[in-house]
Amino acid sequence: MNIKNNLILALDVGSESEAIEICDSIKEYIDTIKIGYPLALAEGLEIINKLKDKFG
Repeated sequence: MNIKNNLILALDVGSESEAIEICDSIKEYIDTIKIGYPLALAEGLEIINKLKDKFG
């Protein structure tokens, strides 16, 4: 992992598509993603692996 600036994104959205769109647009500026309850409840815990595979 290459630390950029110690920014953490609080991903409190309700869908996978919103999450991916946001992460795509700011991926070069953040180091960590915090998955909020709305996203985890809507998409299930497999969203963790999906985001890790795409942005990890």
